[in-house]
Amino acid sequence: MTYEDDRVCSLWMEGGERQGRVEGRAVRTAATWTRQDGFPLTLGELFPGDRHWRRQVLAQVREGLRGMREEGIMLWKDAERLAETRFSAGCFFLTQAGLRIYFPTGALGPNESGIIEFLLPLEQKNQTLDGQKNPEKV
Repeated sequence: MTYEDDRVCSLWMEGGERQGRVEGRAVRTAATWTRQDGFPLTLGELFPGDRHWRRQVLAQVREGLRGMREEGIMLWKDAERLAETRFSAGCFFLTQAGLRIYFPTGALGPNESGIIEFLLPLEQKNQTLDGQKNPEKV
């Protein structure tokens, strides 16, 4: 469990794929849902009234990729473009620190780079988590 309050729960699970004795790649799945009715929350529902949420999230991802390159993390040459095409609105979970977006192993860099994730602190949007929830669903 990565986030829990009286209205929302979020978690992620990770496992590994193996082929014989060869170490495979990490696989992750995540879910965020309302406690009241158990319905899953979509990423877009965390940005009520903001039609451009996807653009904002991808801008943060591109900024994060630039920082990763500076740190020497191995990425594909066109990782910024791939982030746009391989972005999945289902690959997220919540934490106390904010929203975490992730890309599967191999999506933005070689398998050795693992699952690549980005933290979008809630303070950047000048909102609290409670202010981001869709009032109809929560």
